[in-house]
Amino acid sequence: MTETGVLLGTMPPEENPYITSLLPVAYLDDLVMHAILALSGTHLGFKQKLNVEVHGATSRHYDLVLRGLQRAIDNLDLSDSRRIVRILLVLLILCTFEVGAAALKPEPKADMSTRQSRAIPIVAYSSISERAIS
Repeated sequence: MTETGVLLGTMPPEENPYITSLLPVAYLDDLVMHAILALSGTHLGFKQKLNVEVHGATSRHYDLVLRGLQRAIDNLDLSDSRRIVRILLVLLILCTFEVGAAALKPEPKADMSTRQSRAIPIVAYSSISERAIS
């Protein structure tokens, strides 16, 4: 992540928030850790395009993030700001992941349809959507 973190920030590593703030959170939070590992995997996959193991591990971490995010949203108490910030942090990491993943694919349209088919149900059918409407 140190190498990926340097690319994501505009500051030296010792001042880079991706390294100084995000990694300590990931150390204590599995969902954030899987999001960071998926993000780092896209960077490594870009450098090692033919490495099937890297792409497989990245996909597994991404899938774990989606499942964990679904649980976090389903069990969310809207008065718990820490949990809301946690979900927003993971979503921010996933947005960055999607940019990196799109760069790996020669056909971004095909990649988006694959990613959307897995990610849209999290938002569309989550209990948070139902509670927000009520």
